[in-house]
Amino acid sequence: MHRIPGGRGGSQATSPPGRPVLVLHGVQDSSAGWVINPRKSLGFVLADEGYDVWLGNNRGNTYGRAHVTLNPNKRRFWEFTLDSFSKYDNPAMIDYILETTGYDDLYYIGFSSSTISFWAMMNYYPAYNDKVRFMVALGPVATMKYFRSIVRIFVPFRKAIQKMSAIFSHNESFRHKPLYGVLGKIFCSKHSPTVPLCALGMFMLAGWDPKQLDKRYDYGKKQNLVRYGQRRPPEYFPEKVTAPVVLIWGPNDKMADKRDAALLAARLPNLVRSEPVNWRLWQHLDFMWGIDANRLVYSRVIHYMEQFGGAR
Repeated sequence: MHRIPGGRGGSQATSPPGRPVLVLHGVQDSSAGWVINPRKSLGFVLADEGYDVWLGNNRGNTYGRAHVTLNPNKRRFWEFTLDSFSKYDNPAMIDYILETTGYDDLYYIGFSSSTISFWAMMNYYPAYNDKVRFMVALGPVATMKYFRSIVRIFVPFRKAIQKMSAIFSHNESFRHKPLYGVLGKIFCSKHSPTVPLCALGMFMLAGWDPKQLDKRYDYGKKQNLVRYGQRRPPEYFPEKVTAPVVLIWGPNDKMADKRDAALLAARLPNLVRSEPVNWRLWQHLDFMWGIDANRLVYSRVIHYMEQFGGAR
């Protein structure tokens, strides 16, 4: 985890850090996503408001490749799923933060897949509802009945893709390499003639917004019996999430469709509010990178957190 214990002006030097907030990223991302928005990043916005900000990282990303016994260059390291985040990683981060800060509870802000891992964590450990003062779900995902991303076309070929990944990359996908940064600067920089193609790829993945630029893992019947004790992967139930929750969703989000958000909202027993971002074309990646993310989303996050006690 990366920590921002205070905001600009060195306020942490004159007063203790505020109430902790754990902020978790989505798939194929890292804590860096919360501090790289060129306008205002959520990590710094929260710190400036007086919160003790903890930016988490899921295992396997560029900051989560260490292990006491396993080697990330070997396949065994990569034999985990999002279920592992729910059962092990999220609870470990929460417990570490509370132990370090001395608080009894914290705020949890999850984006995309980190909303799924939150619902699932509460199925494994209902007692963690008491450790979360308030949860904000950005681009919330639970059911994917209306999933519209171009990624959907690859679903019928998932088994072949898994086999190829296991052969060529030990199950690791899109590992960060310096070459990718160089290519990004060449082909996707502001003045590159090919930047529209880069933008098009992002919009096909997450939703079209040119101005803002699950079920548990199924191992097959035999392995499901070994891992889950039944032939089919078990379900997660949002009804077990009793911590107060706000859902903030994008009207043009292809990965977290507003209709799926509505299905989720109907099942959460302590839903504070489910609201759209006030921008008709707001899509999935805008939650982290949108030019107006601070004005349209982060200000709403701060508003709701203040209702539940604020930073102090």
